[in-house]
Parts: sequence; structure tokens; C-alpha cells
Amino acid sequence: MGKLTRRDAVFLAALFAAGVFLFGFNLGGYGLLDPDEPFYALSAREMLAGGDWLVPRLFGLPQFEKPVFFYWVLCASFRALGVSEFAARVGPALAALATVGVTYFWGRTVFGRRRPAFLAAAVLATSAEFIVISRIAFTDMWLCLFVTAAFFSFSAGLEEPSRRPAAWTLFFLFAGLGFLTKGPLGLVLPLAGVLSYLWFSGRGGLVREFPWKRGLLVFALTALPWYAAMAASHPTFLGDFFVHENLRRFFVAEHKSMDRPYFYPLGLALGLFPWTAFLPAALFFAVRRARKPAGGRFFFLLAAFAAPFFLLSLAKSKLLSYIFPVFPPAALLTGGWMDAAARSLSRGAAPRKPLLWTAAFVWGVFPPALVGGALAWCAKERLAIAAPLWAVGFTFVPLSWAALAFLAARRPRAAFAAAAAGVFAFAGIGFGFLLPAADSFLSSRSAGLACRRLAVPDGSFLLGGKMYVRGFAYYAPPGPVGVVAEFPEKTFFTKHPLPFFSKPGDLASVPTSAFPVYGLLRPKELSLLKGIAGPGYAVEVLETCGPRNLVRVTKGGA
Repeated sequence: MGKLTRRDAVFLAALFAAGVFLFGFNLGGYGLLDPDEPFYALSAREMLAGGDWLVPRLFGLPQFEKPVFFYWVLCASFRALGVSEFAARVGPALAALATVGVTYFWGRTVFGRRRPAFLAAAVLATSAEFIVISRIAFTDMWLCLFVTAAFFSFSAGLEEPSRRPAAWTLFFLFAGLGFLTKGPLGLVLPLAGVLSYLWFSGRGGLVREFPWKRGLLVFALTALPWYAAMAASHPTFLGDFFVHENLRRFFVAEHKSMDRPYFYPLGLALGLFPWTAFLPAALFFAVRRARKPAGGRFFFLLAAFAAPFFLLSLAKSKLLSYIFPVFPPAALLTGGWMDAAARSLSRGAAPRKPLLWTAAFVWGVFPPALVGGALAWCAKERLAIAAPLWAVGFTFVPLSWAALAFLAARRPRAAFAAAAAGVFAFAGIGFGFLLPAADSFLSSRSAGLACRRLAVPDGSFLLGGKMYVRGFAYYAPPGPVGVVAEFPEKTFFTKHPLPFFSKPGDLASVPTSAFPVYGLLRPKELSLLKGIAGPGYAVEVLETCGPRNLVRVTKGGA
């Protein structure tokens, strides 16, 4: 990689400043997004309140959907900053900054030059999904950081044989941290990338140079003590976590509508926006370079991208965030191509027609279609966020068109600057005005605040639908919680220790002294509740925003 210079410092400072804005601006300005952010925040809050940082808990009982590392991050943030939306999200934002930095150093190692490394890190930092995940209280950003750091460690050892023992030991350390963050994927994804590279490049003999004894010891000391403690104290832990939460998700789709062959390719195209315009050219460029005698570096980047993407595509349970670890190698491939393309254009070459057609769609057609579709959807849902959407349209769309015009005019730096400026405009308006305006549509915070305005006492019984129960429990005054669902056995992939309300007579299980009962329900759940309430109960809608209905259920004269 070579010694760091003043120019490296300038590039890193620019990336840091951009990241602080993109990942941190108004980070706590909107409520936790249902259903997943409240799941993690509520578990961490219960761990902190109970003084037990070892066992993740939800609704008072242990839950093992994910390992403990991210809960430690949340508990530490809550302890230091107080329980808030900002504290819940600051950990992923810091992990995003670190991932951008690691990507820059990985690029310096792979390319041996600063400009493609900077371009790659900038592509990553300004990609749509990377910005979104950096601002959400999920495990995925931390997993991405550890997988990226593991790949970088392998690259460092590959390029400098004298550093292999230390660098490849770090590979096992980061894989262990990934294992402690999201289970087997933390080890499987980096190992798949490395082994596929060694196998297909004909360098399988390097496996013998791995510090297996020391590396596996480091991995074991990092990842396994918590698993051993849970297995010793909770007899069903191994089956619950490894079989149900991991193996079963691989073979059984949690969201059947997403189990489609095109789901991840489409997700990658949307998530890498606006640089999707360059990804096909970058992949073709990398394949051509990888075939050359000195193309091993591109070969490894392709392996780090393709092997995890292929493995995750085989799984039946799919979410856009699951393929998040492939974004750093995709950004490196794109940054490497952008550097080579810029040098080619500076020598008088013209952009190829397939590139211009791809850019015409991504930068010319998609932005106005996105804004127009959002305006139509908000009008249909009667969501009053037209003003910030129009602001996005009058900034983001012209900047995207300017990027396309600059590319056609063979001005790559101006095209890059315009596309990046469009991202900054979208992020500033989106996170500063758009999401806060849509808060009551996306989060249970407004319903919780309404409960406090109504002076709902602590201990009141709360009802929630599948999507809202955790957020409602997080924001509303504390009390016992139940779920309104037509088919309780199919409501959650992982069962929650909660009573279900699905048939006539279920409301009789709620003590008379607990009424009135308050609930946050979607329309179909509201209809179900009215249907099962029967005589003697009154269901009143207090507030409505989009699909959210804050209701009060009274019993007799209660």
C-alpha cells in the first residue's frame, strides 16, 4: 500500500466530512422505523434496565434472533447518550464511517494508487442503500464493516507476503466479530470470497500459509465465549439460534414475495444508485483485467463480490439488507473502472453507446420517475409530504440530468460531481424534511406521544398489529402487550412470548381493571378487532395516519 501521504489525509478528510453529513445529519429527527428498529432498541432497553448485558431480551424473556454484539453497541450508546433515536442509530453511523475508511485503504492496497481508492470509497459513501443502512438501527452495517475488514486483511497479506501472518490473523479476528454480530454469515461470507478466489485463480497453495492454529484460536476467543455461555444457560439456544434463525431461514422464505431470482440483482441496482450507471461496465472491465497475467487483484475483488452474492441468492429468505456486504467490493470495482475510464476520456476516447444508454436510464429517466411515483403514492395515501418531494424534484432531478449531460460531453469529473451533488441534495431534503414529515406514517412515535397526551397510565394493556407491536410497546407507556392477528401461528417467523387476539372471546382474557385498552393497528387488524370484540366492547378510532389507526377499546362502563 505504501506510506500514507498528505494527499491521503486530504482524501480521508473529504470522505469523513461527506460521511458525517450523509450518515449523521438529523439522525434522531424521526422515530424508529417499524418494525425492525424498535425490535433492536426495545431489546437493548430491556437489557439495560435489567442490568444484564449478556442475554438479549424482548417483552421480558430471552430472544436469540441475532447474537449479542449489536445489542452491546446499543446498550453502550443508551448508557452514554440516553435512550433516544440518535443513540440507537449512532453506532451504525460510526460503523459506516469506518467501512468507508477501510474501503479506501483496501483500494489503496488493491490498486496501488490513491485516486481509484478515493473514487471507490466515495461511490460507497454516496450509494443509496449504504446511506440508508448507515442511518438505521440494524446489525447489517456492523456485519458489512467486519466482512470488509476481513477482505482487506486478506488483500494486505496477499500483496505483502512479509505481513501475511499478522494480516491473515486479523482476517480471523474480523470474521469472529462478524460471527458475534450476525452468526455464521460473519465467517461464511469472507471465507467464501477468499476460498473461491484461491480455487479459481489457481493459488490454492496459499491455504497452507494461513496461520490456522493462531487464527482459529483468535476466532474462538472472539466469537465463541458468548455462544458457550448461552448454550450453558439456555438448553434450547443452539437449536433456536443455529437451526431456526439461520438454517431454517436458508431453506424457508420469511417473506415469500421476495424469494425471486431477480430480487437481489434489482436490489443491487437500486441500492448502488446513482453509480448503477457504471456497474455493468465496471464488471465487464474487471473480468477482462482479471484474465490478464497481472489481474489477480481484480480477480479477488470479483470473488469478494460474486461469492457472497451467489451464496445469499441461494437462501430462500431474502431482504435487501442481506446482500449489503457485497457493496464495498462492488464500489471498488466501480471506482477502479471510473479511474480507468476517466483516463481514457482524457486521451480523447468517446463514451461507448451501451454506457450512455445505461446512464440515460439511471440518471435521465429514473430520477423523475422516482419523484413522480412518490408524489402519486403520497396523494393516494393522503400523506402530506408533497412539499419536500417537490423540493427533491427541483434539485435532485436537474443534478442527475446535468451528470448525464457532462458524461456525454466527455467531462467525467463534472459528471461525478453532479451525480454526487444530487445525492447530497436528496439526503439533505430527505432526512431533514421528508422523513420527519412522514414520521407518523413510518414510526409508532406519534402514536406513543398521543397516548401520553391522552394521559394513558403506565400498566395499561396495549394491542398492536404485526408491524407495529414492537414500536408501540417502545413508545407507549409501559404495560402488558398483545398482538391482533388473524393467524397467530403465521404472524412472526420467530414467535414472541405474547398473547394473541384472533377470535371471539380473546378479549375476555384482559382483566376488567386493565380497560380501556389502547391499540395501534392496520385496517385489516382493526376490522378483525371489531369482529372479535362482540357485544360489551366498544372500539373507537382516536387518530389515523395512512394505514395506522390508534384505537381505544372500552368494556361496558370502563
